Amino acid sequence: SPTIPPTTNIPTVPPSRTPTISPTDLPTSVPATNSPTTSSSERPSTASPTVIRIPTAMPSVEPSSLFPDGGTTFKPSFVSPTLFPTAFEGAVGSVGDENEVDDSEEREDANDDDKDNDDANDQVETITEGMNMGTEATIEGDATFYLMSDGANNVAFWESQLSVLDVEQSGAKFLVHLGSASRRVDDCARSAYTKAKESLTNTPVPVYSLPGNFDWPECSDPESGWKHYQDHMMNINTNWDTATDYVVYRQQERPENFSFLWKRVLFVGIHMVTNSDADETNERVMDNIQWVNQNVEEHQMENIDAIFVMGNERLLATENIAFYEHFSNKKKNVDEWNDVLFVYSRRSGISGLSRDIGGVTDLHELRVGSEWPIMDVRVQTGNVAGIQFRTVSSRIGRASGSGGQDGVI
Repeated sequence: SPTIPPTTNIPTVPPSRTPTISPTDLPTSVPATNSPTTSSSERPSTASPTVIRIPTAMPSVEPSSLFPDGGTTFKPSFVSPTLFPTAFEGAVGSVGDENEVDDSEEREDANDDDKDNDDANDQVETITEGMNMGTEATIEGDATFYLMSDGANNVAFWESQLSVLDVEQSGAKFLVHLGSASRRVDDCARSAYTKAKESLTNTPVPVYSLPGNFDWPECSDPESGWKHYQDHMMNINTNWDTATDYVVYRQQERPENFSFLWKRVLFVGIHMVTNSDADETNERVMDNIQWVNQNVEEHQMENIDAIFVMGNERLLATENIAFYEHFSNKKKNVDEWNDVLFVYSRRSGISGLSRDIGGVTDLHELRVGSEWPIMDVRVQTGNVAGIQFRTVSSRIGRASGSGGQDGVI
């Protein structure tokens, strides 16, 4: 791996990196739009019935310490099962005939559920100073990676697709699954998470997971769903050798949230789902805001050309407006944020790009279509920051598209 440049070469004042539209030969079949679109398969933003739940305390305004990633256990408290209205109407299910839910694995020894989290707390240490960012954290260049949402329940299909991704040709370093591992029809059965994990572990690059709506808030038993997600998906990246090019950190209060700096792109994964419980939602959104801000502070803006945030739900969904307003205000009013590209990527029924959300320059939303094909993304850093994306439609990871506007910011 390339060696990280000496710290003396890192400028104390960030260079001008105003993102511009750059040419690309990576087409997408979905043209960009100037505002987020909502397909028939996406969740309506109307409020859901009230959920009975004991609210937890609001997070401290003091930033928490970053923790190196090594797996950990965490579970929010729930009082009663919750039934939510139907979501993602018309969404495509996993490839193959899987309408019948196989819950035979539910009878397996419950002790197996905790095997991914054994001694997790012993692997986590608080960072107090001398933050290690990895050997390629501040090197300029193309940061290439995969994004996907939903899917992975048909193990045979996903193994045949993911195991032969041509990472040498694409240059992809990792894959992020934006949720959900479980489908609505699964109702958060344990087998849904074990199938998703089995499928994703065939990927030749490390996989990072974020929770989706069907992973816990829309379960008939949310507590059980969250435990299954914890046990099988939250720390799925530990199935690969520890990366040295970048260093993964997790939020102390909310360890499903992760971050790392690679090729001057700050990647931040956050727990962004829809839940009708206002107290839980407000606390989680505040934690997400704090996590992004903390990472910018810890990694230092002078080392960052682009901030790439990943979640499951829409940026402009009613419950996420506080998150959007906080960072749109920073983009408009804080000098050091002006020249930084800010992209929020999330699960969608259709892939596409919405630029300058709410009229805020260089604040974009990247929509990642559910199931196959997955998305191949390249973030360019250096004097000019930008992003390209394409769908991976063949088993050797080549681009697809039927003309139209290139997927470029």
